Amino acid sequence: MVGVEAAHNPAVAAAVDAGQVVDVELSPTLADGLAGGLEPGSVTVPVVAETVAGLVTVTEEEIRAAMRHLALERGVVAEGAGAVGVAAVLAGKVPAPGPVVAVVTGRNVTASLLTEVLAG
Repeated sequence: MVGVEAAHNPAVAAAVDAGQVVDVELSPTLADGLAGGLEPGSVTVPVVAETVAGLVTVTEEEIRAAMRHLALERGVVAEGAGAVGVAAVLAGKVPAPGPVVAVVTGRNVTASLLTEVLAG
C-alpha cells in the first residue's frame, strides 16, 4: 500500500520521517480535504509507518489531470483529495508490477472549480 498526499501539504510524510508530528509549511491545494497538519499524539503517524510501504506526493497539475481523467474518461466526479491516488498512478509515481487499485473518495467540489479543472 502506498500513501499519497499533495506536495503542497506533506504533513504525513514529514511526521513519519520524524517519528512524530512536526510543523510543516502548508500551501493552498486542490486536495483541501488532505490539507492541514496532524494533531500531536495522532494515531496516524504510527499506523502509516507500520502499514504503508511508502508515501509519494503529487503536484497540483497532477491532481488536476487526475480529476479531469476521472470525470472525462470514467464519468466520476472527484474532489482533489479524492483524486490524489489516481494522480499518483497516472504520473507513474506508484510501482505497478501488477493490478493497481486507487481508492477514489469524496466529490465535494464546487461547480466553478470543477469547470475550471475540466477546462484545463
